[in-house]
This record gives sequence, structure tokens and C-alpha cells, in this order.
Amino acid sequence: MWSSKSESAAQGLLPFRSVGALFLTVVCPIVVMFVVRWGAPGADSKAWSHLRYNYAGHGGNLASAVEAMVADPVAEFTALVLPVECDGERKWEDCNDKGMAEAAAALFTFMALQLVLMRVLPGSVFEGPRSAGGHVPKYITNGVASYAISMLAFVFAGHEGYIEGDIVMQLYPFMVIVLNLFALIFCAFLVVKGLTCPSHEGRDASSSGNYVMDFYWGTELYPEIFGIDVKTFTNCRFGMTAWATALLSFAFFNVKLNGGHLHLDSAAAMILTVFYLGKFFVWEHGYWRSMDIAHDRAGFYICWGCLVWVQTIYVSAGYFYAWQPVDSFVATFGEEHAQLAFYALLAVGVAAVYLNYEADRQRMHARSSTGMGSAWGSRYACIKADYTTDDGSKHTSLLLASHLWKPPATSTTPDSAMAAAGAVPVAVLRRIVKELKSDSEPLGLSKAAEALGGPSKAWWSIETGLDGADYSSFAVEIEGPETYDSVLLDGAPRPSPYRKCWFKFQLDVSPTYPHDAPTVKLLTPTYHTHVASDGLKMCATYIPETWASVDAEKRSLYQLLVILRSFLAAPSGEHAVNSEASRQFQEDIDAFDAMARRKAGADDEDADGEDDDDDDDDDA
Repeated sequence: MWSSKSESAAQGLLPFRSVGALFLTVVCPIVVMFVVRWGAPGADSKAWSHLRYNYAGHGGNLASAVEAMVADPVAEFTALVLPVECDGERKWEDCNDKGMAEAAAALFTFMALQLVLMRVLPGSVFEGPRSAGGHVPKYITNGVASYAISMLAFVFAGHEGYIEGDIVMQLYPFMVIVLNLFALIFCAFLVVKGLTCPSHEGRDASSSGNYVMDFYWGTELYPEIFGIDVKTFTNCRFGMTAWATALLSFAFFNVKLNGGHLHLDSAAAMILTVFYLGKFFVWEHGYWRSMDIAHDRAGFYICWGCLVWVQTIYVSAGYFYAWQPVDSFVATFGEEHAQLAFYALLAVGVAAVYLNYEADRQRMHARSSTGMGSAWGSRYACIKADYTTDDGSKHTSLLLASHLWKPPATSTTPDSAMAAAGAVPVAVLRRIVKELKSDSEPLGLSKAAEALGGPSKAWWSIETGLDGADYSSFAVEIEGPETYDSVLLDGAPRPSPYRKCWFKFQLDVSPTYPHDAPTVKLLTPTYHTHVASDGLKMCATYIPETWASVDAEKRSLYQLLVILRSFLAAPSGEHAVNSEASRQFQEDIDAFDAMARRKAGADDEDADGEDDDDDDDDDA
């Protein structure tokens, strides 16, 4: 059962989850500052002469950073919060407090710009998914315009000298400290707000009863402040736009450092990041329907993560490249091949971003088209997933299981081997295996036959699939029915011409099984009113329509075998696909029976002999 209650977040999959949450909320803010100090240029770096505040780092040398932390942890922790030495000491004097003030001014100005753009730019209204509490969030789709304005304004202002283009690089350690403090205070505020004055009453706002989990996970699903959606601001408009802006600023610094020339590595980091985040805003309406927005509450996990973690860990490569005196492309490939390697990397990066976008687009299109759409010339294969919200109401979600969402088949793990068939999801294949192999499974063949009062002797045989990894397609053999379903002879059911004959079928499991029946192909030539004159092509509607009439909870492979046997037992003139067989069945059923037995390869002498033996027994 899906729920928005934060109690469910407190339970989790692991015991003592609040201990893990406490660990992350304490350690992660320290880690991000450590990453900045680790990646900052060392005191002997060429970059020092181009930095307003000479904060000394470890030059990207992890071993040096760890060694220093172990040797003098107090000094290293002090350097994390006081990045600049003042007269040989780390203290709150002009160098640090001025840096903090400049960083705060720059950050809060940028935040204000994003808030203004959110409110004033036009856009259509987009409705997100209904929450468990019944709230339907509404958003303005102006993200692309906001992102474009932000990027162009920063580049223009930096190039023309209205602002320092490399301002993020100049103030980076201070910015991370300010963001850290702001985000921690903001997350604490969100906890109090959710408990005292939630934006939406009901199931979308509650406490887990554990303040650690409330801080980590959040207390509100869709908090708003003065009409501003908090997660849209922290996750999208500030979080993603600031990420791209940082890479642009690092590129400005790299140009200054190298006399007006931009290194290829810094250019690659900047171009691919800006392009990727542009794709993000094109797809922002899809993000509003993702787990980040529709399931994760506004707490440390998601809000601090986008405000701080993204701005340090995600930008770390661009930060490192910005102050390097040597272009890594030139150092690796040489002057002759550096440009070629650069464009090759851009091509691969752009292709990866496109595939990411196309995967999201296919998922959204499959849902909007209720599974009837297509991509790349083929129809979507979808799973209809039923779920119940905590108010007891039932819903259905459509999950794409084909194209770029096709289960992988490269691993040798059991799950991946089961998915090697293609589009059939692993969960479906697991169910098939249980039904085929488990005698104790309620829907397994043996148990199902027993529960449904099936015949005691086996009238089916699974021929393939049990010994291989591909459980999505296998063959079954079914013994023909003893009698017709609705044809009488002397007041009793007429013997079927298919008795004592075995018929082979190929079953191709549907990605939406058991909602939809497996695709069935007849492999044994059969003379039947509902089998075409070639003896193999079955009536296309019989299996799906009969399957749909079975209660959803009772659909299983055993039920399919019963349907196939009933198919053989019920020739008729209605909806026939073999006109000659249909005519013969209605006008001369004896001739029909004889033809059906010959087609099936039945031994009539054995059948007659068995009848004679029965007569002898009766006479006795």
C-alpha cells in the first residue's frame, strides 16, 4: 500500500533507520566542506594569484587531504569553516567575515532572482499526480524560460563586467558554508512549519513521532511559502540553475587563468552540464511527476541535497578543472588529437543526454496514451499496476516495460537471466517460474488443479522452459478433451475426436501478465472450426476474451490450460475461421470427427478397441 504518511518513512527497509538518518545529517554537511578543501588549489598553485581570497586546499590530492585530517583533525576542521588564514591564523577577522558576507549577498540575490522568475514568467498550468491526501499540485511551466534567462543574463553580465563572471570560483568555499548553514536552518523551519501550519491539511503533513526522521525526511509533501512551491524552488529553480551557473563561473575563471583561452576539459564540463540541465527544464513537467516530488517530503534528504550536495559534489569536476594549469585533453591525447577527443566526448555526452530525455519521454507518452502509443515504429509494452492509497481508494498506474525501459539482459544474475527474454519484466517472470515449478504456490499448476477440482491424472506437459533461463516463452502439450462441451449423443456428451491426442502450443508470456493472457500459437496441425485451413492459425479473439472473463485474482497458467482444452472441446459455427470445417461440423458431424482424428494422427483402432473393451465390461 502506498502512503504519504511519514510513519512509513521512519520504518524503512533497515532497522534503526533513525540512526542512519542522524548519521547522514551530521556527516554530509562536513563531507561537502571537506570536498571543497580537498579540491581547492594548493598554496603553490598558479591560481592563487587570480583569487581574491587565498584559501589553500589540497590540490585534488585525496591522500594529502586524508593524511592532514588524521595528523591534525582540529586544524583541518577549523579550516573547513574558516577557509582563509588571517595573519597566519584562522579566525573571524576581515578576511573570513567579508568573504562570508559577499557569498551570502551573491547567493541570496541569485535566490531572489529565481523566485521572481518563478512568479512573473508566463506559462501554462500543469497538474501533478494526486497525493494520498487528495491534493493535486499545480505548477507553472516556465522553467525553460527561467533557465534561459538566467544563463544568458549571467554570461552577458559576466562578459560585460557588470558582475565578476568568476564570482562563484572566487567565493566558492564561503558559498558552500553559507549554503550549508542556510539549508540546515531552512530544513528545521520546514519541520516546524509542517507540524504547526502545514500548507495542506491531512495525510500529506504529519510527524513520524521521531524528530530525527522528521528533520531528515520532512513533515510535508507539498509545502508552500507565500504561494511558492518549496520543492520546485529548492530542487529545480535554484538547485539546477545554480549548478549550471557554477560551471559557467568556473569556465570564466579558467579563461582568466589561461590568458583568455578556455581549456577543453573545463569547456566540456561546462557545455555538457548546461546542455543536460537545459534538457531537465524541457522535461520539468515530467520531474513534477517523479518520486522526488510526488513521494519524497521536503526535508534534509531532498532540500538540503539540492541546495548543498548538488552544488558541491555535482560541480566538483568543473571546480577541479577550473584552476588546472594544464589542459587534461592535451596532456592525455597530445596537441594533435586533443580537439578530436574533445568533440568525441561532446558527441557521446550529447547522445547520453538524448537517451536520458528519450527514456523519460517514452515513459510519459506511454502513460498519456494509456499504453496505446508507440516509439521507434513499435507499440509500447506496459504493465498495469494496481495500488491502494491509505484512504482505501484503488488506483492504477501504467509502467512502461519496453523500448528504453526494457529489462537488461547483460548480467548473469538470476533476475537478469530471467529478464533475458526481452520486454517481459522480472516480476512477471518470477511469477511464471513460481507457477511452473512450485507445488506449494497457490496459483501453481498442481495446487490450482486441486483447488479447482481438476482431473486427477495429468493432462498437460510442460515441454520447455524449466531448464533454461528464458521463461517468457515455452511450449506445453495438452491432451485433447474426452467429450464435446455441448454436443450430445444418445443423451450423453458426445465423445470428442481429440480424445487421447496431444496438442502442442507455444506460450509467449505477455509483459502485462496476468492482466493479459500469454500469446498462444498452435504447433500441432488441427482440424477445428476455430482453426484456419492451414491447421495452425487459431481464432484471434477466443483466448483474450475468455481470459478476460476469468476473475483477475484467479488468472494463472492452469486457467490458461483449461481454456485451451475448452477451446478444443467447443467447435461451433459461430465466429468460425475455417468455413469448410464449420459447414461439416453443422451438417455431418461424423465426417467432421473422422477428419479431425485423421488430422490429429489418432489411432482409431485403439480408440475402437477401448470402446469394445468398455462394452464387454458392460455386458459382463
